[in-house]
Amino acid sequence: MSLSPHVGSIPWRASPPAEEAMSDAPVIVLVVDDYANCRTATRFLLQSAGHEVIEAATGLEAMRLVADMAPSVILLDMVLPGLDGWEIARRLRNDQRTRDTAIIAVTALSGADDHDRAIAAGCDAVLTKPVPPSTLLAVIRQHAGTGIQARAQFR
Repeated sequence: MSLSPHVGSIPWRASPPAEEAMSDAPVIVLVVDDYANCRTATRFLLQSAGHEVIEAATGLEAMRLVADMAPSVILLDMVLPGLDGWEIARRLRNDQRTRDTAIIAVTALSGADDHDRAIAAGCDAVLTKPVPPSTLLAVIRQHAGTGIQARAQFR
């Protein structure tokens, strides 16, 4: 299944079908969002799909967790206090240890310019909030292999 890097809104589906479960490889996902409710809902979904989830509320916290935990995939809100998502993506892409980590922008910004700016900063995909659970899981699956390889090189 091929997904467009820019995905619209589809109604919430409480539990993903079995075929949407991740492969056997454990995936560490860093969820970066300044809204606790967004982090909680995303953590619940990802953990129910078998992922290990770490969370950050700020850009600086995200950068520290990336260095400490080497996540396979980063779900990155772009509008954050202090260090924003665009700068985080740029820094990660410019760092030899994290340049191949999968970065997925998850943002309420829905304009074409916002999408292009996220891709130019180094994001692999852009999802517009609210993101349907099945779409989020599919995009993580699509990009997780790259992140797992980067994580192995990082350690």
